[in-house]
Amino acid sequence: YTSAKLKSKGDGWKYKRMEIRAKMPSGLGTWPAFWLMAKEQTYGENIWPDNGEIDIFEHVGRDPNYNLGCFYTKNFHWMHGTGKTEVVEVKTAESEFHIYTLDWNDDRAVLSVDGVPYNTFINPHTNWADWPFDQKYYMMINLALGGFGGPVDENIFPQTLLIDYVRIYEP
Repeated sequence: YTSAKLKSKGDGWKYKRMEIRAKMPSGLGTWPAFWLMAKEQTYGENIWPDNGEIDIFEHVGRDPNYNLGCFYTKNFHWMHGTGKTEVVEVKTAESEFHIYTLDWNDDRAVLSVDGVPYNTFINPHTNWADWPFDQKYYMMINLALGGFGGPVDENIFPQTLLIDYVRIYEP
């Protein structure tokens, strides 16, 4: 299989509104995502999870009516079962375009679909292990196959993650 990942270049972003208008691929094994990773290793010994990850959306082909939105830090991540993950129902994710948004500032990060918030992570103002989101991040958009998306169904191809736009707004 071949798939693609686009990664932003430049200085990165901090405290922005980011949105993507996209239509998901369909089929068992697809796993598209729009996510952010720290530009630098500012905290801890590892870039991940110490410096955080924000998943604006993950669409998992084995469960096509739902999307996940996640915040991961050293203290809150999936390997410990403590990740700040929420699931949102988007029944038409594969047949219609939807707008997936991150509103991020120094007090909170909010994920929404079509303007409806579904996952809010509030800065606990404790330490970097709880909130590393005070630094610049780069953006990635990818369409993976297999793994978390489930076993790949050979009969689904070709598949496409359709992107109408990606926008980044100043606060």
